[in-house]
Amino acid sequence: MRRVIQFFHRETVLSIALILALLSMFAVHPDTAYAGYIDWHTIAMLFCLMITVQGFVDAGLFGWIKTKLEHHTRHSRNLALLLVELVFFCSMLVTNDVSLIAFVPFTLSVWPKDDEKGLRNLVVLETIAANLGSMLLPVGNPQNLYLYSTYGIPFAPFFLRMLPFSIASLVLLVLLVLLLPFKGTIGPSSETNKKKLDRRRLVLTTLQFLLCLATVVRIVDWRITFFLLTASMALFSRHLFRKVDYALLLTFIAFFVFSGNMARIPQLDSYIQGHIEGHAFGFALLASQIISNVPAAILLSRFTDAGMGLVYGTDIGGLGTLVASLASLISFKAYGKSGYSKKAYLATFTLWNVVFLVALVGVWALC
Repeated sequence: MRRVIQFFHRETVLSIALILALLSMFAVHPDTAYAGYIDWHTIAMLFCLMITVQGFVDAGLFGWIKTKLEHHTRHSRNLALLLVELVFFCSMLVTNDVSLIAFVPFTLSVWPKDDEKGLRNLVVLETIAANLGSMLLPVGNPQNLYLYSTYGIPFAPFFLRMLPFSIASLVLLVLLVLLLPFKGTIGPSSETNKKKLDRRRLVLTTLQFLLCLATVVRIVDWRITFFLLTASMALFSRHLFRKVDYALLLTFIAFFVFSGNMARIPQLDSYIQGHIEGHAFGFALLASQIISNVPAAILLSRFTDAGMGLVYGTDIGGLGTLVASLASLISFKAYGKSGYSKKAYLATFTLWNVVFLVALVGVWALC
């Protein structure tokens, strides 16, 4: 029992997803239709992107960026602006959660201890930057990749439709960094183990990442990419297979089972089918606040053809509550483990998330 509790604390989201999938099986008993629930294209591309990003980490890319930041930026406001922009743009390519895993611990290690309010604001803005920067491209976050693949949305229209939201988000982020109080200068990081940049591995990983991007824009079939990338990793970087977030992949599979079963419950199916048309954005936005944007995307895609409505709703819906985007929990846990007040962080997080949520809903209404 103790191990079960420990597993639940360690993998809370996966545990909830498995429980929901199991409960849904009592409503819809397992049958041959279960085989069609899982979108293996999404699962395979998530795996490829995750292992490629781990390749960048292993090559020392993020460590190199951190070192450059330490050496060239000492004023707290300048560093805050650089970090927010870095997280924003990196999340477009290496996903929102990886950006936060890379830069939030660095922020916590170098920021002046006597500026807790500035640190709290910065970590919250980095979290918002990760969630909003990731919405511009299909590879930025899991729900975009899933919806982009499921609805066959062309790359150019996807990019152009999300561009106004990205521009508005970046402008608001920069304005807040310039207006909020940040004091003092930045001292050297407490990290002692600085890994050198492995240029050969960086070149190989970049080629693998370009292959992933070619698959996203539908130049290369996903099965070919999965085979080539897996084979190359097995030959040159076999140890990276251990670093893939398999819990996230299992979480997706569990949510696929849950949403597939929910769509086969007549009462729920008739209610959502009768109300979602013309309101996909609102359904996705509200559902994200309760069950998070990834499962909201998977669940609601069973009931509507409004793919871009779900993209808008789940991406903007990543703002708001702490659980609206699973990536937000990464920053929350890291901040709490550093000994700072979780209650104060949650208050600041809620304030700025509501501000951005209202602003981007306004942009959506205008567009």
